Amino acid sequence: MIAAPKWLPYGLRSKWDTARINAAVTDLRHATSRAATPPESAAAEIHMLVCKRDVRLAGLSLLSLFRYELPLAVTITEDGSLSANDRAWLDRLIPGARWLSRRVEDPTFQQILQSYPRLAELYAGDYHPICKLLHPICLGHNERVIVLDPDTVFFQYPKLLSEWVAGFDSRDYYLHDHQDEATAVPESVRTAFVQLADITSRYGQPWSLEYYFFNSGLLWYRRNRMNLHVAEAYLTWRLEQTHALRSGKSAIWFGDWTPEQTGYMAMFATADPTPAPLPEEYWLGGGNGHAFNHFLRHYLIQSETQQRIHQLAKTL
Repeated sequence: MIAAPKWLPYGLRSKWDTARINAAVTDLRHATSRAATPPESAAAEIHMLVCKRDVRLAGLSLLSLFRYELPLAVTITEDGSLSANDRAWLDRLIPGARWLSRRVEDPTFQQILQSYPRLAELYAGDYHPICKLLHPICLGHNERVIVLDPDTVFFQYPKLLSEWVAGFDSRDYYLHDHQDEATAVPESVRTAFVQLADITSRYGQPWSLEYYFFNSGLLWYRRNRMNLHVAEAYLTWRLEQTHALRSGKSAIWFGDWTPEQTGYMAMFATADPTPAPLPEEYWLGGGNGHAFNHFLRHYLIQSETQQRIHQLAKTL
């Protein structure tokens, strides 16, 4: 399909772009199923939050990793927009995946949330990404977790991830952007993080994260190293900040769409031992030659990206 005309209203362009992406991976209907490993025998557990728009991408992402036959369990949280057919489509590709609803009513989980009112408020509201933070930590079946977004693809064998899955590497890892942070990070953001580091470090280690452009599209970690008190402290601090800090470019960190990501960032920054940034073979954005890409919508709608995922879908 050709790209949507720029004169179309945003809503129509978005639907057009989604249709183009789905058309690019239509060959997944012929793909070989790859079963998830049962939780009791899995080395780690993948957690993925999926909306209706990203169902096909989620299938591509999971199959692109599962072709390497790593012993991984899978838990999929659906945001309430999926149909029975959507779930059946993913179940055919990844048999044995566990499903969680947008709001889990498990009494033990609800009791945990009582200790974190800011997190609980987000969970009870319409901010779906909070499930990416709470479900793996509170509802995971395995101590080791891989958080994976659906707009991601493994194009090559992920050696570092496979070594971690096999137990040869015990560090936690996070994805990050490769912008020039010396020029791309506003001074107001740097000042804000000094304040935030002082507050959150009271619940963990001194702030030690190497990058500002932290990204939660791919994380792997041990659940017992993630301190929800740190995420709660961040959310409390955020509500006290000015509108200017929560908008514009600084919204990348402190806006209304990133509380989950910056909550994770704060937990990683104060974790013990210090987590490590993923190397360049794990890439945020477009471009060839990487083992892994987290494309984001901006790159997914580009013809070059769609050609690449089309070829991969045919291979799978």
